[in-house]
Amino acid sequence: MSEPSLKDLQEKLRSLGATEEAETAEPVAIEPPSRTFKKVMFGASIEEEIETTPFVQPENPEFTNPKTFVIGTKDHHGWYRQSLPYPQWPRPGQVATDEERAEHEQGVALWMESSQALSFYLRYRPVENAASQYEFGNGNLGQRLDREWAWLRGLWESRGMTVPSEQDLYDIKAGKLEQR
Repeated sequence: MSEPSLKDLQEKLRSLGATEEAETAEPVAIEPPSRTFKKVMFGASIEEEIETTPFVQPENPEFTNPKTFVIGTKDHHGWYRQSLPYPQWPRPGQVATDEERAEHEQGVALWMESSQALSFYLRYRPVENAASQYEFGNGNLGQRLDREWAWLRGLWESRGMTVPSEQDLYDIKAGKLEQR
């Protein structure tokens, strides 16, 4: 059975009562979401009004500046070695759209995952003879380290960042990076 042609579809629409003006009709106004919700406690349903306040994008702190970012510096809490700059808000001081909030949250999630991967890699990689096979008796840690390193390299290369050298990794692990 062949696909119906455009002419066949248009005739079918006309027979169903569709008109050309439907395409140029006024857009339908979309109602804002309800500001009430039902709360059920102990079998009783209570309807409450909620007050929503728009989220205003905060100012970007200095530590989020991608121009001054160096791979391996500690994060603003001092917990992880950063592999990417912390994401910035696109329009500080303005109300954030849902898309901007979602993009920022995804950026924070990627920043966290990549920083954890770099911190893990630096903690468990051998300092001397890094190219050798390493097995620490707790599963195949060597394969996990290789996987983490390959993912980090791909992440950096896809963003046009310079992949740290062996000397850079040694300096990061030894804490010499903060002294630069």
